[in-house]
Amino acid sequence: MQFFIEAPLAAHMIKKNKPVLAVECAVSSTSDIEIAEIYLRLVTRKFADYLRERKRYRICPVQDAPDLQVVICPYQLQYEEKVTFRLKKTWIFSRLDWDGIRI
Repeated sequence: MQFFIEAPLAAHMIKKNKPVLAVECAVSSTSDIEIAEIYLRLVTRKFADYLRERKRYRICPVQDAPDLQVVICPYQLQYEEKVTFRLKKTWIFSRLDWDGIRI
């Protein structure tokens, strides 16, 4: 699998001094229903090392930006061959979006 970060998101990550993108999975389970959701967040290299050492996350390089990294969680997510991350802006809000990851 190859990870790609689009240019606006890469610039935003460098501007915020958070060169690592963490891919995480949140699961909420009750007796009747189970909800799982993928969420992304920007983290520092120090926190990425913490995730790798203590939480067993895996650090992956980014193909088009060698100074940036992606940290993926140890849960069973389904990754396609090409995974792309982007920054979507609407009016005054920004959010992270992705293609190529499923629960």
